[in-house]
Amino acid sequence: MYDETLSIDIGDFPDRVCSGERIIVRVTIRNASHGRSTELRSLESRKPQVAQIESELFERDIILGPGEEYHCDVAVRFLREGTFPAPHFALNAGRDPHDRIIDFPTPDITVVPSLNRELRVTIEPICTYEHVGTKLDVHVEHIGTHRLTDFHLRLGPREKIRSGYVEQKRPEFKPGEVLRFTVVVDAEELALTAEASAGSQMTGPVTWRLPVQTISSAATTAPYRFLEPRKLSDADIELRSINENATLVPFYRGAFIVTTGQKYRLVIRPHHPHVEDVHFLSHRGVAEVERLPVRDGTWEFLLQLVSNSKWSTTSVLHYAVTTSDGPQQGELVLLIRPTLKGQWTLAATLGAAVTVKGLAGIAPALANPEGFWKSLVAAPENLGSLLNVVAAVSIPLIWIGIWSINALVETLQD
Repeated sequence: MYDETLSIDIGDFPDRVCSGERIIVRVTIRNASHGRSTELRSLESRKPQVAQIESELFERDIILGPGEEYHCDVAVRFLREGTFPAPHFALNAGRDPHDRIIDFPTPDITVVPSLNRELRVTIEPICTYEHVGTKLDVHVEHIGTHRLTDFHLRLGPREKIRSGYVEQKRPEFKPGEVLRFTVVVDAEELALTAEASAGSQMTGPVTWRLPVQTISSAATTAPYRFLEPRKLSDADIELRSINENATLVPFYRGAFIVTTGQKYRLVIRPHHPHVEDVHFLSHRGVAEVERLPVRDGTWEFLLQLVSNSKWSTTSVLHYAVTTSDGPQQGELVLLIRPTLKGQWTLAATLGAAVTVKGLAGIAPALANPEGFWKSLVAAPENLGSLLNVVAAVSIPLIWIGIWSINALVETLQD
C-alpha cells in the first residue's frame, strides 16, 4: 500500500459561500522529507456542475522533490445554491504506477444567494456643500429573484456621514423594489454594507465602495458667474409623447411644454465626438427618469412627470455628460402644465365652495379639495345648494380665471 507523502493546505476555507462569487484560495502543496519526487499535473473540480476552479497560475507537470513546498493562488466559484458534501476540488499527481488524486481538505459547503447578484447599488451627486460634504441620491434596487427578509443596510464611514441614514432595516425587500434616500457625506467614497435572509439562509455581509464625485457649483466656485462655456454640453434634444404617433412635444421660448402625470420619451444626442456616458442628476419631485439602452451615440430616457401642482410651473432637470475631455453639464427646461381635467376639477371644487360656503370657502377648498368633497358627502343637506344657478355659472367663470392665471404665470416665468 502506497504511503502518501503529499499534503495540501488551503487555510481557513469557509463553510458558507455566495453563489457565483469568486473566492481566492492559497493552495500550499508539501512533500514530506522522506517522500519521493512527484509530478504535480493539474487541479480539478470534483463536481463541475456545482463548483469551478480557475487555476491559470498553476504550473502543470512540475516536479516537487522531498521536503519541497509549492503554493499557488486559485479562484473557486460555486454555481448552485444548496448544501454540498466534500470533496469539491483535487490535485492530480504522479504518473503510472503512482498516479493518484488528492482531495483538497474543504468542509461541507452551504451555498447561499449572492447579494451582489440580487442588488444593484448606485449613487448620484446632487450638490456639494462647502466645508460640509456632498449630498448624494442613493438607490438600492432589488434586481434578483429572491425575497429578502431581515434586510439590514449600513452606511459608512459613520463619522463622515453629515446627514442622513447610517443604518436602515426592512423586514422584507421584494424583487423589483427600490430603496431611495439621500445622504450627505464628507468622504472620497461611500461604503454600503448589506446583509439579509434569503429563505432560511443568511447571506452577506456584502460591501460596495462607491467613489463620491463632488459637484462644483457657480455659487461655490465663482459667485454670480455662469459656468464657463467649455463645461456646458451642446446636444440635440428631442422629447416625444408616449402614444401611437409619438408626437413631438412643442418647444417654446426655451422650454418643452409638457403636462403633469404624463410619460415622455427623451432623446439626447451630444455633439461631442467622444461621449462615454449621459446621466441625470437631481430630478426628485419633478420626474421619475428611467434610462433606456444606448445606441449609436444616442442616449434615451423615459420620463414620468410626478409634479402635481395646480398651476403651470417651470422646472430644470440637469444632466451630466462624461467625455474624453472631462465632464460637461446640460439642462432640460420643462414648462409643466396641469391637466385639463385637473383644471376643471379645481374649478368645480371652487365653484362648489363658493356656492355652499361663500367666498370664505375658497381657501379651504384650495388647500384640501378632497377633504372639501368628503365634507359635502358627510353633510347631504349641502348638496341641494350645488344645483342652483350660482354653481352652474361660477364653475366655467372660475375655470377661465384659472386659465388666465396660468397664462400670466407662464408669461412671468419667461
